[in-house]
Parts: sequence; structure tokens; C-alpha cells
Amino acid sequence: MKKISKFFSMLAFAAVALLSSCSDDDDPKPAPSLEFIAGPGLTTGDVTLAPGSTLNVKWVANKGDKDMETFTVTREGLILPDYAPDGANSNPFTLKGSNQNTYQDQLTTTVPTNPGVYAYVFTVTDKNGNSTSKTIKVTAGTVQTGEISTFTATILGNENHATIGSFYDAEANLVYTQANAKTNASLIDFVFYHGQTNGASMAAPSNSDAAAVFTGLTTWSVRNATKFKSTSLTQADFNAVTGANVLADNASGATDTQVTNLAVGKVFAFTTVGGKSGLAYVKALSGSATASGTITIDVKIQK
Repeated sequence: MKKISKFFSMLAFAAVALLSSCSDDDDPKPAPSLEFIAGPGLTTGDVTLAPGSTLNVKWVANKGDKDMETFTVTREGLILPDYAPDGANSNPFTLKGSNQNTYQDQLTTTVPTNPGVYAYVFTVTDKNGNSTSKTIKVTAGTVQTGEISTFTATILGNENHATIGSFYDAEANLVYTQANAKTNASLIDFVFYHGQTNGASMAAPSNSDAAAVFTGLTTWSVRNATKFKSTSLTQADFNAVTGANVLADNASGATDTQVTNLAVGKVFAFTTVGGKSGLAYVKALSGSATASGTITIDVKIQK
């Protein structure tokens, strides 16, 4: 009887040991924690920065189940040389002493000069091999600021069109017939016409070619000298503009009083006599110097 009792006691002990072993294996080992620290000039999340500017990130990592062992910073999957706490080639950084329990540091690095989106990944790994990562995506590009107005599918008629006006107030997005434009001359920024050699053209009221087509222009009390400039921008470029500063940059240096031989897909820049810069995208076009036609434009202009 004693042998049987001893056998069952040993069996029970083995079962407890087995259950305990399985429980230990199944329990997850807490990984280290990692948090970004907010503050003046510090980035804690995805951000848009000017190419070649500075990115500053500060963090704190704390141990989980085991001491922390390494800290790594990569950009687009490659080791970032700018993170070198212990001198050149110290990324990944081996954590020692108190840094194995709590590690706080800061990265200061230069954003690439080539426009694009760059992923900066911060990773802390402990002696169990458990790791925690956080990512900041940096969009390198022009930081767009300033309010704009956006007008879509504005239609102007050429000189041969019987009903749709050829005269445009870009700030208010209003189209005028020639008779109404004369009484609102100070508001008119664009004149649309088809020339024999100039083709589809957008001109300032002060332009002599426009005055040759619309002879009544010479009798206006005011003929605004809007300045135009051709661009190589695409429709995607135009659609991406959200800031007044980008409009001003694209219109900088505009000196022409007209843009000629317009075609669908063309983007031109302009600056009004009131100092408002803008872009216009040619969406549709029809007609000629001898046939009725229209131009459809999308416009973005500074508020």
C-alpha cells in the first residue's frame, strides 16, 4: 500500500511540474516599452518637412521582462549613420549599465534633399530577443502654408461664342460678357481668345493681341496688366497644391501679358494686379479663330 501511495505522490508531483513548465512557456515575456517625447522642435509622429531641414526625435525606452540590450535607428531599412551614441558605427547601440533599465536619448538628423516619403524606424531589443519598434514617416517636400481658393470647371467662351463670356475675374471666379466686362473693367484679370497664330490664349486686358480681337478693349477705363507664365507642372502637381506659398513660388518671375497655344493638360501661372498669385489647369478646349469654342479651367488662387 505504501508503494502505491508513493507512486501516486510522485505522479502528482510530476503533473504539477509539467503544468508549471507549460505555464512558464506559454506566458508572454513583456517586451520593452518605447515612447516618443514631445517638446519644442521635437517630432513625435508623421510629419512633412522641407528637404534638407532638420528632424529632431527624443525617446524613452524601459525594460520589460529582461534588461534591454540594443537600440537601433534605421531609415528605409538601412542603418542611419547620424545615430551614433558611441561614435561612428555604434548603431545598433549596445546598452550598458543603467541604460539597460531605462534609455533616453535624442536623434538629430538631416532630412534628405530629394523629395519623397522616408520611414525612420526606432527599435529597442532586450536580452530575450523581444523588441518594440516605432516609426515616423517624414515627407520631404515643400511645407505648404497660406489659404487658397479653388475653383473647378470654370468655362469661358472665345470671341466667336454667342453666349458665354470671354472675360474672367479670377479672385471671384466670375465670367463676364464683353458688355458687362467693360462696366466692371477693374475686376477683369483674364481675356480668352483664339488667335490665328497664337491659338487658344489667355491674356491680360492690357495685352495688344487681345485688344486686336476685342476692339472694344481700347475704350475701357481700366485695363489690368495681369502677368502670366507657362509652367511644366502636371495635373497631379496642380492637384497637390494646397498652400498659397506654392502658388507664389510658381508664379514668381511671371512677366508675360499672355500665355498662348494652350492645350488640354497645360498648367499656367499668373499674378493679378492686386498681387494675388495662382495656377490654372486647362481641362477642356474647343473652337478656333474662326469657330465658336470654349475653354474649361480649374483655378487655384491666393486668398
